[in-house]
Amino acid sequence: MFALHSNLLSNYSRHIRPVTNQDSPVSVTFIFSMPLFLGFNAVDGKFSVLASIYLGWMDGKLSWNPANHGNIETSYFSTSQVWTPELLLTSGITTDSVTPTSKLTVSSSGFTSAMYTKVVTSSCSPDITYYPYDVHNCSLVFTAMEPYTVIDLNISPTAQYYENTDNLFWILSRTSQSKYIVGNFSTMVEIVYSLERRPTYLLYTIMLPVCLMNFVTLLAFILPAESGERVSFATTMLLTLTMYMTIMSDSIPNTSDPVSILTVSLMIKLIISSLVVLCVVITLCVYSCSEDRPIPKWMLVSCRLNPRRVQDEKDVVEKLDSNDKTPNVTWQTIGKRLDIALLVFFTVAMVIETIYNTVRITHRL
Repeated sequence: MFALHSNLLSNYSRHIRPVTNQDSPVSVTFIFSMPLFLGFNAVDGKFSVLASIYLGWMDGKLSWNPANHGNIETSYFSTSQVWTPELLLTSGITTDSVTPTSKLTVSSSGFTSAMYTKVVTSSCSPDITYYPYDVHNCSLVFTAMEPYTVIDLNISPTAQYYENTDNLFWILSRTSQSKYIVGNFSTMVEIVYSLERRPTYLLYTIMLPVCLMNFVTLLAFILPAESGERVSFATTMLLTLTMYMTIMSDSIPNTSDPVSILTVSLMIKLIISSLVVLCVVITLCVYSCSEDRPIPKWMLVSCRLNPRRVQDEKDVVEKLDSNDKTPNVTWQTIGKRLDIALLVFFTVAMVIETIYNTVRITHRL
């Protein structure tokens, strides 16, 4: 083996490309696989995988006749001894070299190959429009450090570049790979992974609780005004909804383009809850009005009540005796009618908003 290495490396320079015609490129076969998916941070936009990279090329200067060297078919060389293609991960957070550092396998025909693994982290622009049903397309771009006239990267058509590497938070739904030349200079290989979030956890911890709390807030219109708990109840539900919005803001990126539909939905729910608190205060003011204060005719008409107001028990008896069954309309009656009207109005508004935005999120419309 020592004699073989000495013979092959005697007139060999690792700085000279292994082709007879230096004007022609070295054809390098590129095969990528992902044994382990480490994760995707949608807030920071970082996509991390354990990459397994295979490179293969012909180096005619390293060929030999096995019969003359003890029937040795395969030998191993260090990357510091022979020519090795240099690659960069140009889609990374920082430009990271992915050049082989392990030993190279060389066959007697001169075919040289390198198989190595490396943890790579790529930047990925998140699209949280349909959070938590969001789908992200993250790519790994590998670029040869020399022009395509020097190194020609070729994707193996039979490469197994996708493996089942789902984790607890993401599903790798689709993958693709492509090769292209940028600016008539270098060869690039792009491998794209489609990541789909598993929404079950967020569905049960954010979406459903927020919807329930929003509807529970409407119970403030059902609580008796005499209990004195209406405003405190509605305010507590408003603060709870605000807390959930704070929790959700920690799990999605703080970007303005695009804005999550769920964020818009929560903001609408927050506005509705704020209006509920305001309306509860208004109805309490109606309940506390003095009976000596006349009820405006427009308020009676708005509440679909008879504008005639019976002022005392004597008038009530006289009207009933004349078969006029008009009830005694008081400020408490107005308050109850307002409670019913506001309860129906806000219930309809919440149902429409919840159904509309839920369908948009789940169906990605």
